[in-house]
Amino acid sequence: METDKQTQSNVHLTVTTTMNKNNDNTDILPNDMVENNTHCETNEGENNFEVFILKNFTRFSGDQDVNIWLDETVDKLDRSLITTNLRFAAIPLLVKGQAHKVYLKNKRNIQSFDDFTELLLSYFDSRTHTRSQSAIQRRNQRRHAKLKLKQQQFSIKRPIDLNWKPIHVKQVLKQHNIKPARILEVRNHIVTIQFNNAKDHDAADTSLPDDIFNSEHFHQYFNAEQ
Repeated sequence: METDKQTQSNVHLTVTTTMNKNNDNTDILPNDMVENNTHCETNEGENNFEVFILKNFTRFSGDQDVNIWLDETVDKLDRSLITTNLRFAAIPLLVKGQAHKVYLKNKRNIQSFDDFTELLLSYFDSRTHTRSQSAIQRRNQRRHAKLKLKQQQFSIKRPIDLNWKPIHVKQVLKQHNIKPARILEVRNHIVTIQFNNAKDHDAADTSLPDDIFNSEHFHQYFNAEQ
């Protein structure tokens, strides 16, 4: 609290001092030098304000809970006695990452800090915290469809004897350090094994000979275990 007040006091003191210095020097310095001096010291005051905001406030990226972030930020603005105009000026300093992109796309519609708050709530709160169950279900269905398509692309087929059951296939794959995504139901004495990526697919295709699941190999693997 003491740090916030002291920093804010320094910011306002810098601006006030700048104005006083300019008034004192108007009778001494030429007009063009007065204008340059005023511009320089005003920039110094703005820089102090930016440093204060960046050092004392957590920037919102879009990953945090927007409601918690807004509560904490507004509370700190109140305790720091930041005026309405300065709050508006601080907006671009309070966001980063995805949230900054959202701000840039909508900044023409932001006329106050309340507008900024409403923007964050409408964009991030609805997307991350209040999404409907139907929207979540549609998203999951799209992801599942994409994953299923990918697995179809990375699949191998092997003839399989009737003695082999899914549990036997899994055990052999485990012995070969093969990580399947899915083992499909046997059709016409053919087993299809699907993978999530090309690396796992290629490793399995190399490690598993075409006759790996024949009757002879079945007895070799499982009679030996017995």
